[in-house]
Parts: sequence; structure tokens; C-alpha cells
Amino acid sequence: MNKITLPFPYLTAISDFMEIIALAMILSIFCTSLTEVLKNVLAPKFCGKNSTCMIALSGLVSLFVGIFWRFCFAKNDLSFADSLWLSASLWLGSQGFFISLEESDGFLGKYFRSFGEITESFSPPQDLSCEELLSENAALKEEILSLRKQLDLPVIPPPDAPDDESEPFRFPVNYIAVSTPFTPQEHYAVDFGWSRSNGGPSQNIFSAFSGTVDMAGFYSGGAGNMVRIYFDDTKNNCRWYGIYKHLSEITVKAGDNISLGDKIGKMGSTGDAEGNHLHFDLIKAGYAERYTQTEKNRAKYSVDPIKFLYAYPEQTVGEVTDEKYNIKRLVKT
Repeated sequence: MNKITLPFPYLTAISDFMEIIALAMILSIFCTSLTEVLKNVLAPKFCGKNSTCMIALSGLVSLFVGIFWRFCFAKNDLSFADSLWLSASLWLGSQGFFISLEESDGFLGKYFRSFGEITESFSPPQDLSCEELLSENAALKEEILSLRKQLDLPVIPPPDAPDDESEPFRFPVNYIAVSTPFTPQEHYAVDFGWSRSNGGPSQNIFSAFSGTVDMAGFYSGGAGNMVRIYFDDTKNNCRWYGIYKHLSEITVKAGDNISLGDKIGKMGSTGDAEGNHLHFDLIKAGYAERYTQTEKNRAKYSVDPIKFLYAYPEQTVGEVTDEKYNIKRLVKT
């Protein structure tokens, strides 16, 4: 391309820089796609879901694309320093796309989720023991046990499962006041309000169960500051997700192991929220299944949190909520 010479040298430099930014905005979509491929095909083998590793991977992809673009398409127009500026802009742009599209239901959000589902099929299988494979396929397990009995072979007991004394799920707020209940096809979550005499509008938010944080940060699409925690329930052959939205403050990060009742942040009104409240989703997905929050998946996997949560002795149930809903209490002996 022919460079435009402007009367003032600083304007020329600014013009060149804006051309780099415009190019980066276009190429960021390509970088995001390429990073998604590498994340699903290569990254799980080397660094699992470590967020720092993912950021570094995105940086390497951006650096490669920036230098590749100069040597293949713009050798006479871009200096090596400009290619580094392009790489830095690509990295920032692709990170922005990841954050914006992770939970978006728009066209690009759906594109990247479907793209990720395709590339996940190329991922190397995890190394599972025979017992773990059997536990994930009940029909296969029954068939194997039947064959063992017919052949008079010793029966291998199934893997150990949590007993009935496992920790019941805990309400994520110490003052339990339901402002908007779970309603199929309308509101796939429960909103919890606040009382000035019981913690106020910035009361602490706690984990409903023990698990691992796999998402923590600001997400567009209305969620605001959001934390997502999951654990695999081997007894019920499922994976639970607890999703906490609109927080004013987050005190955990992706990768943290969380115990039931640990503080994870504070109530707020970030994102698409009218006033301070906690929007809490409880998801019951397939065993070891990564959940992507789309309207279709919310309708399929969301459950009413009120049916699964317990009020612990240190928690207070609001009078209106107590009269209107069947709040289960945990009585410790």
C-alpha cells in the first residue's frame, strides 16, 4: 500500500499507528480462532485449564501472526518494530474477544462455541482407568458384570462413591431473601436480595459447595463480575456448576480449590442488573462435561436451586421467603 505523507510528522506516525490498529482488529478474529484450536488440541495436554498458560498461548499466537504478516504480505510496508506493535495489538484484541464472547449468545459467541466444540473432538483422550470408564457408562458396566457372572469370574466392585453423609449444598448468602424465583423458560436461576439490617447491599457471597473455580472475572452479555465453580459428583454421575453473577468484588481466581462456605466475593450490580442482588445459577450437567451457558443449555441443564440448597444454622431466612418457599434447614447434631 502507498503511504500517505501528511504535513506534520507526528500526524503521519499517528496515521501509521491507526493503520496497525485497524489491521489488528481484523486479524484478531483469526488469532482468536487459531488460539481456540491450539487451546483444545494442544493446551490440555501441557497445562490443562491454567489461565496463565492460556494467556501465554494467546501471546505466542499473536506474535507469530504479527511477524508472519510482515514477512508474507507487508514486507515493504511494515518495519519489524511495526510488526511487534501489530502482535501486541493482536494479543490485546484476541484477549478482548475471549472475554466478550465466552458467555455471549450473539452470532460471534455462537460461532466460537461451535468452533470450540469441533476442535475439542480432535483432543487426545484422557487416560482413564478401567474402573473410571465403567463408572461413566452404566450400561457397559452392567453388561461386563453379567458376562463375568456367566463365566464364573470374580465380580469387580464399582468405584467408591460419596456416602449419604456428604455435605448438603449451602445457600450462597447468609441472609436468604428470594427476590426472583426459578421459573422454567423465563428465569433459569434464583435472585437473592438483601436487607440493610442483615449484611446490606454489599454482603459477602459464599460458595454453595466445594469445588474448583474455572471462571472468575468480568464477562459481557449481562453477567458482570462472575464466578463459576464446579465439581464432579461421582455418586450421581454428573457435574455440578454454581454460577454467581453481578458481584461487586471477586476474591477468588480461576484454578482455586474452594470449600463449601468459602467467601468468593461480594454482592453487587455489575453487568445487566437493576440494583444490588446475586443471580445464582445451579447447573446439573453430564459427568466431567464442560458447560457452555447458552439459552438452549440453560433450559436443558438448569435446576431450581431452592430444591437443592440448605439453610445452615448460621444463616438467616427472611420472613417473606420463609412463608413463600419451602426452605430446607440443615440441623447439625
